[in-house]
Amino acid sequence: MRFLKYFITVFITHSLVLNAFEYFSKQEISWFGNLFQGLFFGLIMAFTFTRYSKTRTED
Repeated sequence: MRFLKYFITVFITHSLVLNAFEYFSKQEISWFGNLFQGLFFGLIMAFTFTRYSKTRTED
């Protein structure tokens, strides 16, 4: 469940950043490219967050 939460957060944030960059730079970036990059980046970051948040050391 945490993986899904991280994935959705990173996916939406990354897609919004790419769309804002496209809007302000007046470049033609395809919607498919934005969604694919957001999907790929979201999967990597969600996996990283869930993997390394479990490695806490207890005293």
